Parts: sequence; C-alpha cells; structure tokens
Amino acid sequence: MGAGETASVKAKVKNMGTVAWPALLPGAKYRVALGNHWLDKNGKTVVVLDDGRADLPHDIKAGEEVELTLPIKAPKAAGDYTLELDLVHEGLSWFTAHGSQIAKVNIKVQ
Repeated sequence: MGAGETASVKAKVKNMGTVAWPALLPGAKYRVALGNHWLDKNGKTVVVLDDGRADLPHDIKAGEEVELTLPIKAPKAAGDYTLELDLVHEGLSWFTAHGSQIAKVNIKVQ
C-alpha cells in the first residue's frame, strides 16, 4: 500500500452480546460503527488514531453477523505498520475497552 493512499477493507463482525447494536444515522451519537487505528510495527504506539468509519447497514441483533466495508488511509510515512480494526460505540467507548477481540493486520506502506 502506498503512503497516504486510500483503500477499502472488508470485515465481518458478529454481535456476540445479548443487546442489538444501534445503527442510527451516520454521524449520530451512540451509534455503533467499525473503525480503525494505525499502530507502529510493534503494535504498541498509535500512529494514526481513529482513521475511518463503516456504518452498520441496520441494527444488528444478538447473534447476527454482517460484512462491512471500511475506508482506510495509509500513514504518510513509509514503513511497517499494524492496522487495528475495532467496533466503537460512538460517544461511549471502543469495544476493546470492554474485552472484545479486535482484528490486527500487518501492512507494509511504501
């Protein structure tokens, strides 16, 4: 992936809880969406916080799985990075803060 280049990432997410995730309107407070961060190659330091969002197509019921397309933009400097995907309950917290699993992908930016 080129430095500063934009791309799309497809990710499947599944509601493993007992309460539906609210889709609401894009940009609405308290909606659930897929987001991402870019970390250094060691996965320790955040290089780009809160890069993109993929809105839910509808409220996601407990046990339901959907595939989302997330727009991402590579960091401006070349190097090895970790792309971290996580769900966020806007205005409240990232799901990882409550023990949810996140996806991490190593990406070389040229």
